[in-house]
Amino acid sequence: MSFQDFDTPDRAYLSMGGNGYSLQFGRDRLSWGPGYTGNFVIGDQHKYEEFLRFTFYTDTFKFTSATLFMDPPNWTSNSRSPYYPKDPDDPAYQSKDEYTVRMFLAHRFEFRPLSWLRIEFSENVMYQDTVFSMKYLNPLFIFHNLSNRGQFNAIADLSIQATVAKGVSLYAAVTVDQIEAPGEGSDQANALGYMIGVEGYVPKTRGGLSYRFEGVYTDPLLYRRDKVDFIIMTREREQYYGFVPAYRYLGYRYGGDAIVVYGNLEWRDTKPYRVGSDIAYMAHGEVSIDKTEYDAFGARPKGPTPSGAVTHTIRGGLYISYPFNITGKVQAEAGLRADLLGRYTDRWTTDLQVTATFALSV
Repeated sequence: MSFQDFDTPDRAYLSMGGNGYSLQFGRDRLSWGPGYTGNFVIGDQHKYEEFLRFTFYTDTFKFTSATLFMDPPNWTSNSRSPYYPKDPDDPAYQSKDEYTVRMFLAHRFEFRPLSWLRIEFSENVMYQDTVFSMKYLNPLFIFHNLSNRGQFNAIADLSIQATVAKGVSLYAAVTVDQIEAPGEGSDQANALGYMIGVEGYVPKTRGGLSYRFEGVYTDPLLYRRDKVDFIIMTREREQYYGFVPAYRYLGYRYGGDAIVVYGNLEWRDTKPYRVGSDIAYMAHGEVSIDKTEYDAFGARPKGPTPSGAVTHTIRGGLYISYPFNITGKVQAEAGLRADLLGRYTDRWTTDLQVTATFALSV
């Protein structure tokens, strides 16, 4: 499909603040977590989010309360009017209610107990209903206590970042969407995600070498649920069909049922050009975003990650970029990147991509 982007601007918000607090309402990009290939609760693959965010902070503590406003899952018509599906074969059909309200309610706590240690924790829910209730916007409520499966789905994450030596940082993160607690039944499969990584910088006489390595594991049913899930819908303008739905995971861009390994080396010269290389590998099971049969209550994947038929993807890239001044106030950057991609399910396919970029900033 040939999508056209009429949904501008990507950034438009009103903000205010003072000593130790800030308030922001509008449209901007959000990403929570230390990951490079993505993050578990709010990923960086979206053009923007629509949100209301309040932040309180000190030198060692930061609290954020955010409400993300989203299109309901049945707002998928190719016109500008809401679409309420009646046909059970329609992917947007809801067996119980025709939802008209959908919001992501989030609390995030950040601590810096030591100068070299950072700890972040968030507890969040996706809220979906036919009516809107202000009581759920209480910024101090414990979201996990909202346990109505027909309205809410909770998710939490914990991340730790530590500077273990000069120029070397380690980080790790875990997210919990579903886990069997003591006294609960085993009618739902666990849904967790894990991340670990290292990044650093080695200074040299004429520049320096930066590096990053990251590994991610996600359970097959991460972000999936029979009533309220963490798959978000946006409407894209297509040339021939009008508005069509585009589905993405709110958190990690590759969703569940994935093992991802990433590595990057980059030389930053004092000239000041940058040249680098990266490589990524992913093994993804058969639980993809369009596999709706895994949304049924009690659904079980075909084994651990990667489950069922596995798709292997590997990508290697080389890139170079060079920033320069056009005038005193206008800066530019030119770049060139080449990527070789290989994918295997039942046979290998390859693709070579070359991208040139040019950016201006004032």
